[in-house]
Amino acid sequence: MDSPNVIDERPEVASAKKIAQMSREAGPGTTDAAAPLESRNATPSTARSNQTCRSGALFVTLSEFMDEVPEEPEWIVEGLVAGGCVTELVAKVKVGKTHFALDMTASVLAGRPFLGLTTTTVPVIYLTEEGRTSFRSVTARVGLQGNERLHLCFRAAARSFTWETISEQVIVYAGNVGAGLVICDHLAAWAPIEGDSENDSGAALASMRPLRDMADAGLSVFVCRHGRKSGGPLGDAGRGSSAFDGEVDVIAQLERTPGQGHENRRELTATGRLEGIPQKMIVELDGGHYVFKGSESAVEHQETRTAILDLLGDSPETALTLDEIVKHTHKSRPTVQRVLNGMEDAGEASRVKGAGEASAKAYGYWLTPPTP
Repeated sequence: MDSPNVIDERPEVASAKKIAQMSREAGPGTTDAAAPLESRNATPSTARSNQTCRSGALFVTLSEFMDEVPEEPEWIVEGLVAGGCVTELVAKVKVGKTHFALDMTASVLAGRPFLGLTTTTVPVIYLTEEGRTSFRSVTARVGLQGNERLHLCFRAAARSFTWETISEQVIVYAGNVGAGLVICDHLAAWAPIEGDSENDSGAALASMRPLRDMADAGLSVFVCRHGRKSGGPLGDAGRGSSAFDGEVDVIAQLERTPGQGHENRRELTATGRLEGIPQKMIVELDGGHYVFKGSESAVEHQETRTAILDLLGDSPETALTLDEIVKHTHKSRPTVQRVLNGMEDAGEASRVKGAGEASAKAYGYWLTPPTP
């Protein structure tokens, strides 16, 4: 294929869908028809998923299955994206799905951790609905200029082709370039989902089938999908039928964090069929990259501690009550109390009833001066 934006019409392309279908029906093994896919520079998970079952194409013994499938998922991004699996990222419009996906792509290509999660370096195929000008801008922000292991397909260049045909082309092209990860951004732009069909389970399943074909061919698939305007809990936040979520292995949701002063902060939650999925992370866009800030409770604890250190004086005369500290820090009373208790145990804060403006029955808190 001379260009990732040109649909190849070579003979093997016509059989790509059949190969993926046979691979899917065969379960952990595949038929010999899938042999052309093994010629690529495959990851270990891809190579194993394309092995032929000794007992035949349709059935496999549990012993063969256990031998062929690794005990632990072979992660492209630890806990989020695995070989032969589909991960879905749901978020409302303009929350940052594309930036998140491209920043993750940059980390995979560079072999550096993403949100503190280890990555495996593989070439990436990126299906984008973005216009060329805007896409160039966002790739520059995450440091992806001129990377030859990132292969792009623009939706505008593939308007005349069906979603199934594009999926077939992805499988064949991935074999040619040794790609291990496919990003679909976003699903509604590529799959034939129009009007109310998004709410129809049959249409939802049909739109997800090409993604499953890619995964069944051994690729890791990461797909972005729009969330409902009204929001919703993890697993029920995406637009349309719940059948979309039923077809994926990992569901992730990206949301703005509540409160003022953290416009670039997001909450990432995830769940799925695999072990080791991080359930909740606080992340923040900093310098064009998403960085892990910690768990929700850890971030709240650290912010409260910082606010208390900025607020309190270092003498009993300047002591403030718990109510005053809660009022000025805008943090919850239980969190402020826990942080103050920890600071007192560590010798960083002191308290005495009646200190400062406190009544005789209330504690006043101040910072303990360092020992000379």
